[in-house]
Amino acid sequence: MTDRLIETAPRRLFRMCMIGPTLPHSKIVLKAMNLTLTKPPYLAVGGLLITFANLLIGDTIQQIFGLNAVTRTVLSALIVVTVVTPPICLIILLAHYKDSSASISKLIALYLSLIAICATINLDLMLHFSYSGAPPFHGVQSIWPAGMSQEPLPPFPWSNVLLAFVDCLHFSVASLSTVGYGDIYPTVWYAKLAVDVQILMGLGITVLAVGHHFSSRE
Repeated sequence: MTDRLIETAPRRLFRMCMIGPTLPHSKIVLKAMNLTLTKPPYLAVGGLLITFANLLIGDTIQQIFGLNAVTRTVLSALIVVTVVTPPICLIILLAHYKDSSASISKLIALYLSLIAICATINLDLMLHFSYSGAPPFHGVQSIWPAGMSQEPLPPFPWSNVLLAFVDCLHFSVASLSTVGYGDIYPTVWYAKLAVDVQILMGLGITVLAVGHHFSSRE
């Protein structure tokens, strides 16, 4: 009996690896991974890392290969991914707000993650919509030199990007806490619309999560 178990163990392992997605234990693992990826800190950090990683990749490609039809296509794809990722993270956060209402610490993590995601959205607006005209926010560190033409692109201003992110983070804190210092404000229609959506979704997610936390304790 023991010899039979030893002989069949490798076969069982091979079967688990080959048909894993159809087995109950694999479904549990996939569900756990899904719950992990939808946690607010992972969404906030992931969106920010994707933004900076795409900036680094795009800058490297442009400096090595220059601007041509292929690099333009790659850079355009990177820009689309960079701009779309933070709003998707915000939507996922809204869809899973109940997961963050189990404890006060999770509610705090939810609120801080909201601030980070909104700051990333505002940074993306400064990055991709300010080099061709007026910056979308007044009071945020300018990233691109005034009057800069699109080509050839100058060396990427990393120091300006970091300073702009700090300003965007400050603006998100002031906006989502409803303080509104007035030192930073949107100046164009799409920035105003983005900030309005951020405030409404931020307050909505926070109120829903806090309400669900206290209602579940009764």
